[in-house]
Formats: sequence, C-alpha cells, structure tokens
Amino acid sequence: MSFPTNPIDDDLYTNSKGMQYLYSSSENKWTLIGGFGITGVPGAQGVTGLQGTQGTTGIQGPIAGFTGAIEYSFDGSGSAITVGTKKDLYIPYDMTITGWKLFGTQA
Repeated sequence: MSFPTNPIDDDLYTNSKGMQYLYSSSENKWTLIGGFGITGVPGAQGVTGLQGTQGTTGIQGPIAGFTGAIEYSFDGSGSAITVGTKKDLYIPYDMTITGWKLFGTQA
C-alpha cells in the first residue's frame, strides 16, 4: 500500500477499500483509525445565513429603439493626413454600427 508522500501531522488518508489512516509526525507513522463500517446517513442541512447588504446601483441599461450618431474629426490643418492610426475612440456600450459615411475636402 502506498501512502501520500510528505504528510503533515493529522493528515487523513482513505485507501480504495475505505480504510482510514491518521498520520502522526511525532511517531512518523500512519495509524489505522477505521473505515470498516458502512457510510452513515447524511446529517440535516444547517441554518441559512443572514442576507448580505445590498450592492450599489448599476449603470442604466440601453434605451429600446435609441439611435444616435458618433462624429469624429481628423484635421490635417491644410496638409494631407498621413497613413496610420490617428485616434482611438472607446465607447463603453454594446451597440451595432449599421452604416458609416466618410466626408473629405481637398487641401
């Protein structure tokens, strides 16, 4: 029979046959403590604890049917806008973009 390695005091070990052993570090050995009988009936459920405090109110959810626009401006101040990322825009809401338009003028 192989017991767990590196046990600490009062470790319990149950083998595949249901026999239980207790480890004693002062004696450096496992002692058979039981496991020959059948499993007993489960005990009654304990009392339910007290309800916790109410959390803070969350942000307002989406408004049904709400539509809107997001406008973003890139200005080259008379010069051509160069290639590459210019600005990041983070919008902390779930949404679906249903269309977009790009307008420009010649510099």
